[in-house]
Amino acid sequence: MWSKILLLGLAFLSLNAHTGVPKVLIMVAGQDANKKTGEMLKIIGEKFGATITMIELEKLKLPLYTPGLEKKLGYFDKKRVKKFQKLVKEASGFIICAPEYNGGIPPVTLNAITWASKITHAFSGKGVLVCSKSGGKGERIVKVMREQFKFIGMNVSSTDIVPDRWGQIDEITSYTAMNRFVKRIIK
Repeated sequence: MWSKILLLGLAFLSLNAHTGVPKVLIMVAGQDANKKTGEMLKIIGEKFGATITMIELEKLKLPLYTPGLEKKLGYFDKKRVKKFQKLVKEASGFIICAPEYNGGIPPVTLNAITWASKITHAFSGKGVLVCSKSGGKGERIVKVMREQFKFIGMNVSSTDIVPDRWGQIDEITSYTAMNRFVKRIIK
């Protein structure tokens, strides 16, 4: 009797481990404030039960995407691209932390999104939380990212994480946004 209960309990835990725990991929552009924001969101997300992987896009060193380039990639470039695409495919949601770059999305972020979009349904129907820590409030980049991510079929969170009027990322807003985001992407 006890062995059956134990087996049922283990089966339930195993099932929940695969379906109920959201896998969030944090993509960070910039080595300063956005990296710190990504690290803070990783800690918060893990407190809410998500499995979080954070990647720094500059360190990933993806080759510049050019149509037809996939067939001509060298061994190490191909390996980096495939590893990144696997992370994207396995993620149930994304957090994009990027500084405003000339009023828009940094090239390293656009390049990563382009490589990931080569995977069928890489982003379609998945949630994304947008955050930016720039010299200003990041209003332009947030607007551009929201439009870009909606265009590629993502479910954009209604709350963005941006600096307050003093240039700080508010922890209470971050906790609230992460709680909603993690709950929303649980499948």
